[in-house]
Amino acid sequence: MKTRSTRAGPDHYNWKGGMTKHRGYWIHCSGPHKGKPAHVVVAEQALGRPLPPRAVVHHVDTNGDNNAPSNLVICESRAYHALLHKRMRALAACGDASALRCHRCKGYDRQDEMMLYVGQPAHRSCAAKFHRDRRYHAKRQGVQS
Repeated sequence: MKTRSTRAGPDHYNWKGGMTKHRGYWIHCSGPHKGKPAHVVVAEQALGRPLPPRAVVHHVDTNGDNNAPSNLVICESRAYHALLHKRMRALAACGDASALRCHRCKGYDRQDEMMLYVGQPAHRSCAAKFHRDRRYHAKRQGVQS
């Protein structure tokens, strides 16, 4: 019969500093910050007070393991956090953070080259092609039935 090890905490062979990984982020398992993500604790320490109620912490380099204060941005809401990610995708795709993504061809372009099509940005040529194709297929459906 095997005996159970009495080593706990830092003496245990599998000790990870009182933290565990959950959905790509380090979470405190013990101590005063139990249950809080490590990046939130670092942001609160840098801010000098707890985060506001709906605040979200953004990793600038998108690496959830990099919790350096210089890599964290405190966003006032999830909507602002989503806007940061949208602008980061546009910047990576075409070099312009204010570019919009076409709803039809999925390409990025300047805002003045796009139009709002059913609430979504699209190139004029993409919207026109969609309407041409839709009319063509509607005619074909009418002939076949």
